[in-house]
Amino acid sequence: KIWGGGRDVKMARDLGLERFHAQPKWEIPAERVLERLPRASAIIVDQSEPFLGLAERRLERFATRVTLVQARLQDDWSDGLTRQPTSIVSMSAIHHLDPHEKTRLYLQAFDCLDEQGLFVNGDKVRDSDTDKYLTYLQN
Repeated sequence: KIWGGGRDVKMARDLGLERFHAQPKWEIPAERVLERLPRASAIIVDQSEPFLGLAERRLERFATRVTLVQARLQDDWSDGLTRQPTSIVSMSAIHHLDPHEKTRLYLQAFDCLDEQGLFVNGDKVRDSDTDKYLTYLQN
């Protein structure tokens, strides 16, 4: 999921996402960003047609500020962008990618972001130490 938040966005909290993990699972992060930043626009990238349909319905009141792009993060999703993003935010998506796909995604994000752009990965990050990771999951 990708969107631009405007030049006044310097940190995740400026997007209103500092405590997103505590929000209901059905909330679409872009909804909070668009409510908080009236000059922001959103480009939502997702491979799921049902999710994009849900996003379209949920964000209907922001229709003039939202563009939906159906693409896989593993592919060249940046071709579907209609403008250069100033912020890229991913929520619960990157952990599904293998290490090579993650590297490619991060390179694409860096290449298409505005020079002073912000990248936020609000996702699960697995500890490289398997024992630590398993202990974390069990507690």
